[in-house]
Amino acid sequence: MELLDACQFSTFWEVYNDSLCCYSDDDTLRSMALESKESMGHSILKVLALTHSKAPLHVLDTSLQIDDLIGILKESPIVSKINTDDNVVEFVATAQNTKRLSVFKEGVSFSAISNMMMSPERE
Repeated sequence: MELLDACQFSTFWEVYNDSLCCYSDDDTLRSMALESKESMGHSILKVLALTHSKAPLHVLDTSLQIDDLIGILKESPIVSKINTDDNVVEFVATAQNTKRLSVFKEGVSFSAISNMMMSPERE
């Protein structure tokens, strides 16, 4: 949990993937673990879109660990543009993610993200 709270997603996923070997004998538990992995990836994407206007594609790839990331991003209503020239994903503008020019970088804590969402809008 500490790795998620600190937004250390790539390290979190390494630990998570290593723990999947514990479920190798139980197909039901393994299936549930894989489903929750995809669900967590989608939830992380939603939080990032709430608080950041853009994110580098390679950072999203390591942060979300979603199979067919480009396909998911193309279908997502929270993504406004995938800029393949700059390898940047732009999120749909919201009151929260346009308060400042913010590009997601791994390692920003969720408490910092929470503070960003609670801070007054820029004028």
